[in-house]
Amino acid sequence: MGHVLYRVTVNEEHVEAINIAAGHATAVLCCEMIPLGAYVEGLEHQGDTLDRITGMLLPFLAREKQDHISDTVKHLRQVQRIADLAPLPFWSETITVSSDKLDAVSQACEMLARLGMWQIELLLGYVPLEFGEASSVALESAKQYARAMRALHTGMTGVGCSYGIAQKEVPEICKIAFEIHQVIRHRMAWDALAREGKSEPVFPLVVYDEPIKLTNVPLIKVEPVTRDVRQGG
Repeated sequence: MGHVLYRVTVNEEHVEAINIAAGHATAVLCCEMIPLGAYVEGLEHQGDTLDRITGMLLPFLAREKQDHISDTVKHLRQVQRIADLAPLPFWSETITVSSDKLDAVSQACEMLARLGMWQIELLLGYVPLEFGEASSVALESAKQYARAMRALHTGMTGVGCSYGIAQKEVPEICKIAFEIHQVIRHRMAWDALAREGKSEPVFPLVVYDEPIKLTNVPLIKVEPVTRDVRQGG
């Protein structure tokens, strides 16, 4: 089955969030951590530590995963081209993208949201590392640096601590990214069910929940080009 095509209606705020998210996700997937400091207060002066984390993980990048990673990065860079549409006040645009590109956007927006919540440990889990003891040790060391940065700038200590997505400390752009992620995953999850001939999920997973509003920015609109999503294409 080919990829489903979707019409996505975005405005200026969505374009900004998608492009920032795509850039940050590309950095993580390529193990280039310094760009992560650009939009989160407290991280902007941590270039040395982010560079140290890069140095820890870079030797263990899994070469056998690079084709998949390259495809994801390619999708993100193609999506970034929507910035060339030169948004105007109250501007909106409907673009048509394939499901694989839309899924890459959703993942990137989720990653930007996690960055805004200081879930840097989870972000490091996206780096495609080789399997083995040495890479596991390097990853744990990198996570310890991430926890130290979070404790220094937020006061939160311990494994898994973070802000909630709705808290005021989370940048607005990260909240917009999370809204985009929610809308896409909701649409694609229900469409996947329809292609399987099902009307209800077996388990009440979060992907089937209605997106929650966090900002005053309207939600993006995502619709399959072909109404009968079971046709794919």
